[in-house]
Amino acid sequence: MERIRNCVKSPSQGGLSRQEANRIAEEYGIDYRRYPRKADLCSALLEAVTVRSEKKTIPTNAEIASMLEKAAEEKDNPYAKRALKEAAARVLRAPPITSVEDIKKIPGLGSGSLRRIIEYWNTGTIPAEEKKQEVKVSPLTEVKFIGPATAARLEEKGITTLEELKQNLHLLNRNQRYAAQHHEQLRQRIPREKITVIADIILGILASISDTSTGEVVGSYRRGLPTSGDIDILITDSENKNHLRELVKNIDGIEHIFSFGPVKFQGVILTDEGDRYGLDIRYVPYESRIPALLHATGSDSFNVWLRERALEQGMSLSEHGLRDLETNTIVKVDSEEELFGILGLPYIPPELRGEENLIYWNSLIVEE
Repeated sequence: MERIRNCVKSPSQGGLSRQEANRIAEEYGIDYRRYPRKADLCSALLEAVTVRSEKKTIPTNAEIASMLEKAAEEKDNPYAKRALKEAAARVLRAPPITSVEDIKKIPGLGSGSLRRIIEYWNTGTIPAEEKKQEVKVSPLTEVKFIGPATAARLEEKGITTLEELKQNLHLLNRNQRYAAQHHEQLRQRIPREKITVIADIILGILASISDTSTGEVVGSYRRGLPTSGDIDILITDSENKNHLRELVKNIDGIEHIFSFGPVKFQGVILTDEGDRYGLDIRYVPYESRIPALLHATGSDSFNVWLRERALEQGMSLSEHGLRDLETNTIVKVDSEEELFGILGLPYIPPELRGEENLIYWNSLIVEE
């Protein structure tokens, strides 16, 4: 603390070198690059130290995630919004945060989210937004697998519309080419009754492969919505035998494969009527099936809310399991109803897990 008060002095006089000041600034979530002059950086450091010393409590994982969720809601840029939501989910999955070093150990956090969290941790206040700039979102990013960087590169070549994109498919990779060629179909919402027909066939194939394997359609379909963006299926096996590859091999109509790993398939199925629907199938271990089902059903807002409830009960909830933080052991659950009960909540059916039901969820919390 004393060295920070004397920050502007030279190291020989008990102050800090510029390199030391930069390092400490990072620990406090301060972007030292915004302060070309050492004196200005030292002023920012002193303010941060003073605020931290006056702060009486430290934020919990749930409070940090809530801050990130609120910040995401204020973002117009869909990529910034998604990055903040993903950061919130990562914070909730992390062990209880007790120091800045714990924050830095959370995997997958972007530099912007990391600075935001550290500042919130140090000050207890929501980080002030930098001057808001109008972010131009390229229409090319509406095409699956084309992000801002690819869109910018294409626009530099004069490609700004979908039609121009289709005339320059040679500039794209195989997934981007397919997505651009069939963009109109892939962006259409899939009627619930169509999903039911296709899913029944796929789950019938799974049953014929193994009588110990089961599957369920998740996402917005399980929440009862009339349409979905993709067909999302979660499969498991009571003997922990992964039949994903054999299942996909036996599904007729798979026209394109975006990715196919040991536990997840993502592709497109072409129906007899000529419709193209996104198809995602994921295998999860049997002991993770209930938390995974809960996570895959959504909504994102509900998942964040429920993880906050878990933390309040001294537990950590993720798609991989429910963990008792005191004993650091996984709590075995055999149904969603059981999981809700452990968290002190009545069962909330999938149909009531949309973000519009937040007031209802909060009404179920019993204050002790």
